[in-house]
Amino acid sequence: MEKMKLYNGTKAEKIIFVVFGFLVLFIGFISYMAFQEDNKFAKEGIRVEATVNSVSSYGTSKSKSYKMSISMFTQGEKTEVHTDTTGKSEGDKILDKIFDDIKSNTRSMGDFKMVDISIGSTSYNKYKPGDKVMVVYLKENPDKVKLLSEVE
Repeated sequence: MEKMKLYNGTKAEKIIFVVFGFLVLFIGFISYMAFQEDNKFAKEGIRVEATVNSVSSYGTSKSKSYKMSISMFTQGEKTEVHTDTTGKSEGDKILDKIFDDIKSNTRSMGDFKMVDISIGSTSYNKYKPGDKVMVVYLKENPDKVKLLSEVE
């Protein structure tokens, strides 16, 4: 029975094989991290409407990149309202509850942000200044924004 031989290429071939292997692993890791980030934006992100200020491209004709400048307000904090109903009639308590529910469903206005975001060529060709777009950001970093359509 013949023994299996391990690959016995030249030293240069072995080095190329190892470097190629590391390159494949690196690209896989970067792809995985980008997927994880988009997944986090889709699951935990806060969705708000934004206005497109401009779209632009940069880079060479072989390697173009695209960006969009947007204006938006972050989502403000939700207010909880509980009126003191001590000594009020049942009818007044019911009215106070109705008004408390209405007031509690409103949010304060958040912070105004102007942000440049990276976009794909499809979004570059689709949107024009003045268009409304849905964007998503993470609560811990409202300056990092993505188009909702490119995350979902």
